[in-house]
Amino acid sequence: MLAATRTFAGPPDRVVLADPDPELRHAVESVLAPWRLVVVIEASPPGDDARAFTRAERAGARFVVWREGDQLVVFDRDRKLSERRPARAGSFDPVTAAGAALSVKTMMRLPPPPPPTATNDTSPGIVAPPPPPPQTVSGGIELRIEAGIAARVAGGSDAGPGGRALFAVMLRPTSDLGLRIGARADLGTEVTIDRSGFKGGWSDWAVLAAVSWTIARGPWELEPYLAGGVTRGTLDGTEMSTARTETATSATFRGGAAGRRRFGLFSAGLGVELATTPGAPTYTRMTMGMGTPSVFEAPSFSVVIGINLAADLGR
Repeated sequence: MLAATRTFAGPPDRVVLADPDPELRHAVESVLAPWRLVVVIEASPPGDDARAFTRAERAGARFVVWREGDQLVVFDRDRKLSERRPARAGSFDPVTAAGAALSVKTMMRLPPPPPPTATNDTSPGIVAPPPPPPQTVSGGIELRIEAGIAARVAGGSDAGPGGRALFAVMLRPTSDLGLRIGARADLGTEVTIDRSGFKGGWSDWAVLAAVSWTIARGPWELEPYLAGGVTRGTLDGTEMSTARTETATSATFRGGAAGRRRFGLFSAGLGVELATTPGAPTYTRMTMGMGTPSVFEAPSFSVVIGINLAADLGR
């Protein structure tokens, strides 16, 4: 009896099926019925093993099943590994769905099913109760905190190349979608100026609202984004031995993309951003009698290339 108990204690009673195909759902429920497993339905695939592990923990399941193109994927939470088998892309018919469900059962490596009990005995005179209905679990909220360093190359200005520090906080309302909304910020190194009698420097920082969309393929992610906000530049120094400090605030717009490699809750990668500031100011000489020569022209267009690190909380 003890040996039998150990044999049939086996897996937990839940499997997450992250595929809305009705034929596959029916086939998986039928194939797994002898093990009395509850199939929990989710609308979208997790995309990688780290997300699959999170979904399995949230649903109290051992296995997560989904498709990646023409590959059928089964993730085992206990082993923290996934297996793949060829499968049909697109909608299943009953025959192909049955074959896929058998592949799922094989990859799960289930022990022998438990013996029939009084509640599921199909002998004459006893009616087995219907299997429990599938359950749907929606993805949770995720918060991404990001930081990075980058180089900026400004066009049509006196700024030249410079360094940038990058920060972002992005909220993902549900892990079932790639949509993120939040805020981005950056600040740059000071540009040294010695022109037209002015000696000093210019620096700027920006704060922007942003929206992005994450496209995941296994551990790899591509995240294009758009952002808009304000940039504030400060000119500070001396002009003809007279102190001069001047600030200007302008609207700025950004567009870019980041490519990342995920390591559990953390990710690292490269990003490219195009920035435009239509109202970027041009600072001119303040003293009279020598015309109005240019002291410094702030960048109205720039390209930013850098590396970033991010942590996703709530995965």
